Amino acid sequence: TLFRSTKKRHKIDEVVQFGRDQSCPYILWDTRASRAQFVLQVFKRFDSSELSFEVKNMSRKCKLFVDNVELVYLNKMELPSKCIIRFGDFHFLIQLEAGDSDEYFETFFEFTTESPLEESLLAQSMQPVPEQGVTSYYPNSYLRYSEMETAVEVDENEF
Repeated sequence: TLFRSTKKRHKIDEVVQFGRDQSCPYILWDTRASRAQFVLQVFKRFDSSELSFEVKNMSRKCKLFVDNVELVYLNKMELPSKCIIRFGDFHFLIQLEAGDSDEYFETFFEFTTESPLEESLLAQSMQPVPEQGVTSYYPNSYLRYSEMETAVEVDENEF
């Protein structure tokens, strides 16, 4: 296993490091992980009072992916409210939840037998299909069959 399922409380100014090094709060017990794999850090945007999180790749040997965005050594990005962090064969499903503390934040990790990537694809495939149309690209709008272009059969000699 990478590390044990755990819930931890961190000071708001603490940089939370993941890696093989014994000084990391989350030790990745796998030789494929770097001594310092990645870090999570809290910040506030200048125009907001809400806390945000960013992830930074600390590994020289392994790329880190946040959803499908590639982060090489020392690249960082703000985390969306729900995303998958990947490196090598490892996947972390990250879900940010609002809190009311300006002094602490908590992390909670639990293990699952399925990859978070598989879980998110399964959840997407279980979305209901409307009886009166099909879901369009825009999640809150539906196209009725009468609004869709219909296929027209054309003989190959008519081109």
